[in-house]
Amino acid sequence: MHLSTWHSSTRRTLSFQAAAAAVVLLLLLASPAILEARQAAPADQTQALDSLARALVESEATIGLGLGVYRGGEPLISDGFGYADLENGVPATDSTVFRIGSVTKQFTAAAILRLAEEDHLSLDDELTRFLPDYPVGDRRVTLHQLLNHTSGIPSYTGLGERWQAGITLDRSHEELLALFQDEPFDFEPGEGFAYNNSGYYLLGMVIEEVTGQAYDEYLRETFFDPLELRDTSYCWQDRVIPHRARGYQREEGELRNAAPLSMTQPFAAGALCSSVRDLAAWDQALRAGEVVSPESYRRMTTPEGLPEGAGMQYGYGLIRGALEGVPKVEHGGGINGFNALLSHYPDHELTVVALVNLNGPAANQAAEAAARISLGLKEDEVADLPLSSEDRARFLGRYEIEVLPTTIFEEGEHLMAQGEGQPPFRLLYQGERDPGEHEFRAEVDPSIRLVFTVRDGRAEVLTIHQAGMQFQGPRQR
Repeated sequence: MHLSTWHSSTRRTLSFQAAAAAVVLLLLLASPAILEARQAAPADQTQALDSLARALVESEATIGLGLGVYRGGEPLISDGFGYADLENGVPATDSTVFRIGSVTKQFTAAAILRLAEEDHLSLDDELTRFLPDYPVGDRRVTLHQLLNHTSGIPSYTGLGERWQAGITLDRSHEELLALFQDEPFDFEPGEGFAYNNSGYYLLGMVIEEVTGQAYDEYLRETFFDPLELRDTSYCWQDRVIPHRARGYQREEGELRNAAPLSMTQPFAAGALCSSVRDLAAWDQALRAGEVVSPESYRRMTTPEGLPEGAGMQYGYGLIRGALEGVPKVEHGGGINGFNALLSHYPDHELTVVALVNLNGPAANQAAEAAARISLGLKEDEVADLPLSSEDRARFLGRYEIEVLPTTIFEEGEHLMAQGEGQPPFRLLYQGERDPGEHEFRAEVDPSIRLVFTVRDGRAEVLTIHQAGMQFQGPRQR
Protein backbone atom coordinates (compact mmCIF):
# COMPACT_ATOMS: atom_id res chain seq x y z
CA MET A 1 0.00 0.00 0.00
CA HIS A 2 1.12 3.55 -0.25
CA LEU A 3 2.20 5.03 2.87
CA SER A 4 -0.19 7.40 2.37
CA THR A 5 -2.90 7.07 3.87
CA TRP A 6 -6.07 5.25 3.30
CA HIS A 7 -5.61 1.51 3.39
CA SER A 8 -5.87 -1.31 0.91
CA SER A 9 -8.48 -3.67 2.28
CA THR A 10 -8.03 -7.37 1.65
CA ARG A 11 -11.75 -8.01 1.78
CA ARG A 12 -13.13 -5.06 -0.13
CA THR A 13 -11.80 -2.46 -2.50
CA LEU A 14 -9.13 0.09 -1.82
CA SER A 15 -10.14 2.54 0.83
CA PHE A 16 -7.83 4.97 2.63
CA GLN A 17 -4.24 3.77 2.51
CA ALA A 18 -2.85 3.21 5.91
CA ALA A 19 0.70 3.72 5.46
CA ALA A 20 2.41 7.65 2.07
CA ALA A 21 4.20 8.36 -0.68
CA ALA A 22 3.63 9.04 0.36
CA VAL A 23 2.89 7.35 2.19
CA VAL A 24 3.51 3.81 0.47
CA LEU A 25 4.20 0.18 0.72
CA LEU A 26 2.95 -1.01 -2.66
CA LEU A 27 3.74 -4.67 -3.10
CA LEU A 28 1.94 -4.59 -6.43
CA LEU A 29 2.98 -5.23 -9.99
CA ALA A 30 5.00 -2.55 -11.74
CA SER A 31 4.13 -1.92 -15.37
CA PRO A 32 6.78 -3.34 -17.74
CA ALA A 33 6.18 -0.29 -19.92
CA ILE A 34 7.32 1.97 -17.09
CA LEU A 35 10.48 -0.03 -16.55
CA GLU A 36 11.22 0.14 -20.28
CA ALA A 37 10.63 3.90 -20.35
CA ARG A 38 13.07 4.37 -17.45
CA GLN A 39 15.77 2.40 -19.18
CA ALA A 40 15.28 3.77 -22.70
CA ALA A 41 14.69 7.43 -21.89
CA PRO A 42 15.59 9.85 -24.70
CA ALA A 43 18.19 12.54 -24.07
CA ASP A 44 15.51 15.23 -24.00
CA GLN A 45 13.90 15.03 -20.58
CA THR A 46 10.56 16.51 -21.57
CA GLN A 47 10.25 13.99 -24.38
CA ALA A 48 11.27 11.19 -22.00
CA LEU A 49 8.66 12.24 -19.45
CA ASP A 50 5.97 12.44 -22.11
CA SER A 51 6.92 8.97 -23.37
CA LEU A 52 6.84 7.61 -19.82
CA ALA A 53 3.33 8.96 -19.18
CA ARG A 54 1.96 7.66 -22.48
CA ALA A 55 3.49 4.23 -21.90
CA LEU A 56 1.87 4.02 -18.47
CA VAL A 57 -1.60 4.83 -19.82
CA GLU A 58 -1.19 2.57 -22.85
CA SER A 59 -0.20 -0.30 -20.56
CA GLU A 60 -3.54 0.19 -18.73
CA ALA A 61 -1.75 0.79 -15.43
CA THR A 62 -4.23 3.66 -15.06
CA ILE A 63 -7.15 5.21 -16.90
CA GLY A 64 -5.98 8.79 -16.53
CA LEU A 65 -2.77 10.39 -15.34
CA GLY A 66 -1.86 13.90 -14.32
CA LEU A 67 1.92 14.34 -14.32
CA GLY A 68 3.86 17.42 -13.36
CA VAL A 69 7.63 17.73 -13.06
CA TYR A 70 9.02 21.12 -12.08
CA ARG A 71 12.61 22.25 -11.69
CA GLY A 72 13.11 25.55 -9.88
CA GLY A 73 9.38 26.16 -10.21
CA GLU A 74 9.45 25.84 -14.01
CA PRO A 75 7.67 22.88 -15.63
CA LEU A 76 9.56 20.24 -17.52
CA ILE A 77 6.12 18.76 -18.06
CA SER A 78 2.65 19.59 -16.72
CA ASP A 79 0.00 17.66 -18.56
CA GLY A 80 -2.71 15.03 -18.51
CA PHE A 81 -2.81 11.68 -20.27
CA GLY A 82 -5.61 9.20 -20.83
CA TYR A 83 -9.10 9.87 -19.56
CA ALA A 84 -10.51 11.73 -16.58
CA ASP A 85 -13.89 10.16 -17.42
CA LEU A 86 -13.68 7.05 -19.56
CA GLU A 87 -17.43 6.66 -20.11
CA ASN A 88 -17.81 10.13 -21.57
CA GLY A 89 -14.42 10.32 -23.28
CA VAL A 90 -13.21 13.30 -21.23
CA PRO A 91 -9.41 13.61 -21.50
CA ALA A 92 -7.22 14.25 -18.47
CA THR A 93 -5.31 17.55 -18.23
CA ASP A 94 -3.11 19.22 -15.63
CA SER A 95 -6.27 20.88 -14.26
CA THR A 96 -8.21 17.63 -13.90
CA VAL A 97 -9.33 17.29 -10.28
CA PHE A 98 -8.40 14.00 -8.59
CA ARG A 99 -9.01 12.82 -5.05
CA ILE A 100 -5.64 13.02 -3.30
CA GLY A 101 -6.30 10.90 -0.19
CA SER A 102 -3.64 11.32 2.48
CA VAL A 103 -1.81 14.10 0.65
CA THR A 104 -4.54 15.98 2.56
CA LYS A 105 -2.53 15.49 5.75
CA GLN A 106 0.03 18.15 4.88
CA PHE A 107 -2.78 20.70 4.50
CA THR A 108 -4.13 19.72 7.92
CA ALA A 109 -0.67 19.89 9.47
CA ALA A 110 -0.05 23.31 7.91
CA ALA A 111 -3.36 24.57 9.34
CA ILE A 112 -2.37 23.44 12.84
CA LEU A 113 1.04 25.11 12.50
CA ARG A 114 -0.54 28.33 11.21
CA LEU A 115 -2.80 28.39 14.27
CA ALA A 116 0.23 27.78 16.49
CA GLU A 117 2.06 30.70 14.86
CA GLU A 118 -0.97 32.87 15.63
CA ASP A 119 -0.85 31.73 19.30
CA HIS A 120 -4.24 30.03 19.12
CA LEU A 121 -2.69 26.77 20.29
CA SER A 122 0.60 25.06 21.07
CA LEU A 123 1.83 21.79 19.66
CA ASP A 124 2.44 20.69 23.24
CA ASP A 125 -1.23 21.24 24.09
CA GLU A 126 -3.12 18.17 25.14
CA LEU A 127 -5.96 16.95 22.94
CA THR A 128 -8.37 17.29 25.85
CA ARG A 129 -7.85 21.06 25.92
CA PHE A 130 -9.95 21.16 22.74
CA LEU A 131 -11.93 17.92 22.99
CA PRO A 132 -12.41 17.50 26.75
CA ASP A 133 -14.72 14.51 26.39
CA TYR A 134 -12.27 12.38 24.43
CA PRO A 135 -11.44 9.42 26.72
CA VAL A 136 -7.68 9.36 27.20
CA GLY A 137 -7.77 8.17 30.80
CA ASP A 138 -4.67 9.33 32.66
CA ARG A 139 -2.66 9.57 29.43
CA ARG A 140 -1.28 12.79 28.01
CA VAL A 141 -1.95 12.94 24.26
CA THR A 142 -0.53 16.06 22.57
CA LEU A 143 -1.10 17.67 19.19
CA HIS A 144 2.53 16.90 18.38
CA GLN A 145 1.82 13.19 18.87
CA LEU A 146 -1.26 13.35 16.64
CA LEU A 147 0.78 15.07 13.93
CA ASN A 148 3.58 12.49 13.84
CA HIS A 149 1.53 9.34 14.56
CA THR A 150 2.93 8.61 18.03
CA SER A 151 -0.29 9.11 20.03
CA GLY A 152 -1.15 5.41 20.34
CA ILE A 153 -4.79 6.14 19.47
CA PRO A 154 -6.00 3.31 17.18
CA SER A 155 -6.73 4.15 13.54
CA TYR A 156 -10.38 3.73 12.66
CA THR A 157 -9.45 2.60 9.13
CA GLY A 158 -7.79 -0.41 10.73
CA LEU A 159 -10.95 -1.65 12.48
CA GLY A 160 -11.94 -4.04 9.70
CA GLU A 161 -15.64 -4.67 9.18
CA ARG A 162 -16.64 -2.39 12.04
CA TRP A 163 -15.56 0.53 9.88
CA GLN A 164 -15.80 -0.92 6.37
CA ALA A 165 -19.43 -1.97 6.71
CA GLY A 166 -20.46 1.67 7.02
CA ILE A 167 -18.09 3.48 4.67
CA THR A 168 -20.95 4.78 2.51
CA LEU A 169 -22.71 6.43 5.48
CA ASP A 170 -22.54 10.16 6.11
CA ARG A 171 -21.28 10.18 9.68
CA SER A 172 -21.14 13.04 12.14
CA HIS A 173 -18.01 13.58 14.21
CA GLU A 174 -19.71 11.92 17.16
CA GLU A 175 -20.65 8.87 15.09
CA LEU A 176 -17.18 8.51 13.62
CA LEU A 177 -15.44 8.94 16.98
CA ALA A 178 -17.72 6.27 18.47
CA LEU A 179 -15.97 3.75 16.22
CA PHE A 180 -12.57 4.10 17.88
CA GLN A 181 -12.55 6.31 20.97
CA ASP A 182 -13.22 3.43 23.38
CA GLU A 183 -10.76 1.05 21.73
CA PRO A 184 -7.57 0.22 23.70
CA PHE A 185 -4.56 2.35 22.85
CA ASP A 186 -2.04 0.66 20.55
CA PHE A 187 0.75 1.85 22.86
CA GLU A 188 1.32 4.53 25.43
CA PRO A 189 1.58 8.04 23.90
CA GLY A 190 5.09 8.74 22.62
CA GLU A 191 6.28 5.15 23.05
CA GLY A 192 5.48 3.83 19.58
CA PHE A 193 4.75 4.81 16.01
CA ALA A 194 1.77 3.70 13.90
CA TYR A 195 0.47 5.55 10.86
CA ASN A 196 -2.91 6.73 12.00
CA ASN A 197 -5.91 8.31 10.28
CA SER A 198 -7.69 8.83 13.61
CA GLY A 199 -5.04 11.33 14.70
CA TYR A 200 -5.57 13.53 11.66
CA TYR A 201 -9.34 13.25 11.96
CA LEU A 202 -8.99 14.58 15.51
CA LEU A 203 -6.70 17.39 14.30
CA GLY A 204 -9.45 18.47 11.92
CA MET A 205 -11.83 18.66 14.85
CA VAL A 206 -9.28 20.75 16.75
CA ILE A 207 -9.10 23.18 13.82
CA GLU A 208 -12.89 23.52 13.87
CA GLU A 209 -12.96 24.00 17.66
CA VAL A 210 -10.26 26.69 17.62
CA THR A 211 -11.50 28.64 14.59
CA GLY A 212 -15.26 28.22 14.95
CA GLN A 213 -15.32 27.31 11.23
CA ALA A 214 -15.88 24.11 9.35
CA TYR A 215 -12.60 22.47 8.35
CA ASP A 216 -13.19 22.99 4.63
CA GLU A 217 -14.17 26.63 5.11
CA TYR A 218 -11.03 27.37 7.12
CA LEU A 219 -8.77 25.80 4.50
CA ARG A 220 -10.52 27.67 1.70
CA GLU A 221 -10.26 31.07 3.38
CA THR A 222 -6.76 30.56 4.76
CA PHE A 223 -5.00 28.65 1.96
CA PHE A 224 -6.97 27.93 -1.19
CA ASP A 225 -8.30 31.41 -2.01
CA PRO A 226 -5.18 33.44 -1.06
CA LEU A 227 -2.92 31.05 -3.01
CA GLU A 228 -5.37 30.92 -5.95
CA LEU A 229 -5.65 27.14 -5.75
CA ARG A 230 -8.79 27.04 -7.87
CA ASP A 231 -8.82 23.26 -8.35
CA THR A 232 -8.42 22.39 -4.67
CA SER A 233 -11.35 21.79 -2.34
CA TYR A 234 -13.01 19.37 0.02
CA CYS A 235 -14.09 16.57 -2.29
CA TRP A 236 -17.78 16.45 -1.39
CA GLN A 237 -19.47 13.79 -3.49
CA ASP A 238 -22.78 15.71 -3.75
CA ARG A 239 -21.37 19.05 -4.95
CA VAL A 240 -20.44 20.16 -8.44
CA ILE A 241 -16.64 20.26 -8.78
CA PRO A 242 -15.50 21.39 -12.24
CA HIS A 243 -13.10 19.06 -14.07
CA ARG A 244 -13.57 16.28 -11.50
CA ALA A 245 -12.17 12.88 -12.55
CA ARG A 246 -14.13 9.68 -12.14
CA GLY A 247 -12.38 6.94 -10.14
CA TYR A 248 -12.02 3.32 -11.23
CA GLN A 249 -10.95 -0.03 -9.84
CA ARG A 250 -10.24 -3.49 -11.24
CA GLU A 251 -11.82 -6.60 -9.77
CA GLU A 252 -10.75 -9.96 -11.18
CA GLY A 253 -9.45 -8.21 -14.26
CA GLU A 254 -12.67 -6.29 -14.94
CA LEU A 255 -12.70 -2.49 -14.92
CA ARG A 256 -15.41 -0.97 -12.72
CA ASN A 257 -16.35 2.35 -11.21
CA ALA A 258 -14.76 2.80 -7.80
CA ALA A 259 -16.68 1.66 -4.75
CA PRO A 260 -18.60 4.47 -3.05
CA LEU A 261 -17.26 6.18 0.05
CA SER A 262 -18.85 8.97 2.05
CA MET A 263 -16.40 11.85 2.11
CA THR A 264 -17.46 12.68 5.66
CA GLN A 265 -15.23 9.81 6.75
CA PRO A 266 -11.76 10.74 5.43
CA PHE A 267 -12.26 14.34 6.66
CA ALA A 268 -8.95 15.99 7.64
CA ALA A 269 -7.06 12.74 7.08
CA GLY A 270 -7.87 12.33 3.39
CA ALA A 271 -10.86 14.18 1.92
CA LEU A 272 -9.31 16.83 -0.34
CA CYS A 273 -9.11 16.82 -4.11
CA SER A 274 -6.75 18.81 -6.30
CA SER A 275 -4.94 18.99 -9.63
CA VAL A 276 -1.35 18.71 -10.85
CA ARG A 277 -0.98 22.46 -11.30
CA ASP A 278 -2.48 23.27 -7.89
CA LEU A 279 -0.35 20.76 -5.98
CA ALA A 280 2.79 22.08 -7.66
CA ALA A 281 1.79 25.63 -6.68
CA TRP A 282 1.00 24.49 -3.13
CA ASP A 283 4.37 22.77 -2.78
CA GLN A 284 6.21 25.88 -3.98
CA ALA A 285 4.22 28.18 -1.67
CA LEU A 286 4.76 25.86 1.29
CA ARG A 287 8.53 25.88 0.81
CA ALA A 288 8.61 29.63 0.14
CA GLY A 289 7.10 30.56 3.51
CA GLU A 290 3.77 31.65 2.02
CA VAL A 291 1.77 29.01 3.93
CA VAL A 292 3.63 28.72 7.23
CA SER A 293 6.92 30.16 8.46
CA PRO A 294 10.24 28.58 7.43
CA GLU A 295 10.61 27.27 10.98
CA SER A 296 7.18 25.61 10.82
CA TYR A 297 8.04 24.06 7.45
CA ARG A 298 11.25 22.75 8.99
CA ARG A 299 9.16 21.02 11.65
CA MET A 300 6.86 19.59 8.99
CA THR A 301 9.84 17.98 7.27
CA THR A 302 11.89 16.97 10.33
CA PRO A 303 11.09 13.77 12.24
CA GLU A 304 11.10 14.66 15.94
CA GLY A 305 10.28 12.49 18.91
CA LEU A 306 9.89 9.26 16.96
CA PRO A 307 10.73 6.08 18.87
CA GLU A 308 13.57 3.90 17.68
CA GLY A 309 12.53 1.60 14.87
CA ALA A 310 9.78 3.84 13.46
CA GLY A 311 9.11 2.65 9.92
CA MET A 312 8.75 6.12 8.43
CA GLN A 313 10.76 9.29 8.90
CA TYR A 314 7.57 11.22 9.55
CA GLY A 315 7.46 14.92 10.34
CA TYR A 316 4.07 16.64 10.30
CA GLY A 317 2.12 15.56 7.22
CA LEU A 318 5.36 14.99 5.29
CA ILE A 319 7.87 12.16 5.13
CA ARG A 320 11.60 12.29 4.60
CA GLY A 321 13.09 9.64 2.37
CA ALA A 322 15.59 9.13 -0.43
CA LEU A 323 15.78 7.80 -3.96
CA GLU A 324 19.15 6.21 -4.65
CA GLY A 325 20.62 8.39 -1.91
CA VAL A 326 18.99 11.59 -3.22
CA PRO A 327 16.99 13.16 -0.35
CA LYS A 328 13.30 13.79 -0.88
CA VAL A 329 10.27 15.01 1.06
CA GLU A 330 6.91 13.58 0.09
CA HIS A 331 3.52 12.19 0.95
CA GLY A 332 1.23 9.93 -0.98
CA GLY A 333 -2.44 9.19 -0.82
CA GLY A 334 -4.76 6.42 -1.89
CA ILE A 335 -8.55 6.47 -1.70
CA ASN A 336 -11.29 4.59 -3.54
CA GLY A 337 -10.47 4.84 -7.25
CA PHE A 338 -7.49 7.17 -6.91
CA ASN A 339 -3.83 7.39 -5.96
CA ALA A 340 -1.56 10.41 -5.62
CA LEU A 341 2.04 11.29 -4.83
CA LEU A 342 3.63 14.71 -4.28
CA SER A 343 7.44 14.64 -3.92
CA HIS A 344 10.15 17.29 -3.64
CA TYR A 345 13.90 16.75 -4.03
CA PRO A 346 15.37 19.77 -2.22
CA ASP A 347 18.98 19.35 -3.39
CA HIS A 348 17.80 19.62 -6.99
CA GLU A 349 14.81 21.98 -6.63
CA LEU A 350 12.75 19.25 -8.28
CA THR A 351 9.04 18.66 -7.60
CA VAL A 352 7.08 15.72 -8.99
CA VAL A 353 3.28 15.37 -8.91
CA ALA A 354 1.54 12.20 -10.09
CA LEU A 355 -2.23 11.72 -9.88
CA VAL A 356 -4.16 8.71 -11.20
CA ASN A 357 -7.80 7.59 -11.21
CA LEU A 358 -7.34 3.85 -10.75
CA ASN A 359 -6.60 1.86 -7.61
CA GLY A 360 -3.04 0.58 -7.56
CA PRO A 361 0.57 1.77 -7.60
CA ALA A 362 0.64 3.73 -10.87
CA ALA A 363 1.08 7.15 -9.20
CA ASN A 364 4.12 5.94 -7.26
CA GLN A 365 5.60 4.21 -10.27
CA ALA A 366 5.11 7.26 -12.47
CA ALA A 367 6.53 9.66 -9.88
CA GLU A 368 9.64 7.56 -9.20
CA ALA A 369 10.29 6.93 -12.88
CA ALA A 370 9.85 10.64 -13.65
CA ALA A 371 12.28 11.54 -10.85
CA ARG A 372 14.87 9.08 -12.17
CA ILE A 373 14.64 10.61 -15.64
CA SER A 374 14.86 14.17 -14.29
CA LEU A 375 17.75 13.39 -11.93
CA GLY A 376 19.64 11.30 -14.46
CA LEU A 377 19.54 8.20 -12.25
CA LYS A 378 20.15 4.87 -13.91
CA GLU A 379 18.45 1.67 -12.95
CA ASP A 380 20.24 -0.56 -10.45
CA GLU A 381 22.09 -3.56 -11.79
CA VAL A 382 19.95 -6.36 -10.43
CA ALA A 383 21.28 -9.90 -10.09
CA ASP A 384 19.36 -13.16 -10.16
CA LEU A 385 21.59 -15.50 -8.18
CA PRO A 386 20.66 -19.18 -7.91
CA LEU A 387 19.38 -20.68 -4.68
CA SER A 388 19.27 -24.37 -3.83
CA SER A 389 16.13 -25.92 -2.40
CA GLU A 390 17.84 -25.94 1.01
CA ASP A 391 18.73 -22.28 0.68
CA ARG A 392 15.18 -21.33 -0.32
CA ALA A 393 13.75 -23.16 2.67
CA ARG A 394 15.48 -20.70 5.04
CA PHE A 395 13.16 -17.90 3.92
CA LEU A 396 9.78 -19.63 3.62
CA GLY A 397 6.95 -18.56 5.89
CA ARG A 398 4.63 -15.73 6.87
CA TYR A 399 6.07 -12.47 8.19
CA GLU A 400 3.90 -10.33 10.43
CA ILE A 401 4.54 -6.90 8.92
CA GLU A 402 1.92 -4.68 10.55
CA VAL A 403 0.81 -2.76 7.47
CA LEU A 404 0.86 -5.77 5.15
CA PRO A 405 1.45 -9.37 6.34
CA THR A 406 3.62 -11.05 3.71
CA THR A 407 4.09 -14.71 2.81
CA ILE A 408 7.21 -16.14 1.17
CA PHE A 409 6.69 -19.41 -0.73
CA GLU A 410 8.22 -21.55 -3.46
CA GLU A 411 7.02 -21.87 -7.03
CA GLY A 412 9.17 -24.35 -8.88
CA GLU A 413 12.76 -23.26 -8.31
CA HIS A 414 11.82 -19.66 -7.54
CA LEU A 415 11.01 -17.79 -4.33
CA MET A 416 7.78 -15.80 -4.42
CA ALA A 417 6.37 -13.07 -2.17
CA GLN A 418 2.73 -12.16 -1.66
CA GLY A 419 1.31 -9.38 0.45
CA GLU A 420 -2.04 -10.25 1.99
CA GLY A 421 -4.77 -9.72 -0.59
CA GLN A 422 -2.30 -8.79 -3.34
CA PRO A 423 -0.81 -10.59 -6.36
CA PRO A 424 2.33 -12.71 -5.87
CA PHE A 425 5.63 -11.76 -7.48
CA ARG A 426 8.99 -13.41 -7.95
CA LEU A 427 12.05 -12.54 -5.84
CA LEU A 428 15.53 -12.09 -7.30
CA TYR A 429 18.36 -13.03 -4.94
CA GLN A 430 21.15 -10.44 -4.63
CA GLY A 431 23.30 -12.24 -2.11
CA GLU A 432 24.38 -11.73 1.50
CA ARG A 433 25.04 -7.98 1.58
CA ASP A 434 26.06 -7.91 5.24
CA PRO A 435 26.63 -10.78 7.67
CA GLY A 436 23.24 -12.40 8.21
CA GLU A 437 21.45 -9.91 5.90
CA HIS A 438 20.21 -11.51 2.66
CA GLU A 439 18.81 -9.17 0.02
CA PHE A 440 16.21 -9.84 -2.66
CA ARG A 441 14.57 -7.55 -5.24
CA ALA A 442 11.04 -7.71 -6.58
CA GLU A 443 11.27 -8.86 -10.18
CA VAL A 444 8.32 -6.67 -11.16
CA ASP A 445 9.86 -3.56 -9.60
CA PRO A 446 13.55 -3.89 -8.62
CA SER A 447 13.41 -0.70 -6.57
CA ILE A 448 11.58 -2.74 -3.91
CA ARG A 449 14.16 -4.46 -1.67
CA LEU A 450 13.35 -7.30 0.70
CA VAL A 451 16.04 -8.01 3.29
CA PHE A 452 15.88 -11.12 5.47
CA THR A 453 17.77 -11.28 8.75
CA VAL A 454 19.04 -14.86 9.11
CA ARG A 455 20.17 -16.37 12.40
CA ASP A 456 21.24 -19.99 12.91
CA GLY A 457 20.38 -20.78 9.30
CA ARG A 458 16.80 -19.51 9.47
CA ALA A 459 15.25 -16.17 8.49
CA GLU A 460 13.73 -14.47 11.52
CA VAL A 461 12.84 -10.97 10.30
CA LEU A 462 11.82 -9.47 6.94
CA THR A 463 12.41 -5.78 6.22
CA ILE A 464 10.86 -4.29 3.09
CA HIS A 465 12.42 -1.11 1.71
CA GLN A 466 10.41 1.05 -0.66
CA ALA A 467 10.22 4.73 -1.54
CA GLY A 468 12.74 5.66 1.17
CA MET A 469 10.71 3.89 3.86
CA GLN A 470 10.99 0.55 5.56
CA PHE A 471 8.54 -1.90 7.07
CA GLN A 472 9.59 -4.79 9.26
CA GLY A 473 8.01 -7.88 10.74
CA PRO A 474 9.06 -11.14 12.41
CA ARG A 475 8.57 -14.58 10.93
CA GLN A 476 5.76 -16.57 12.47
CA ARG A 477 7.02 -19.25 14.79
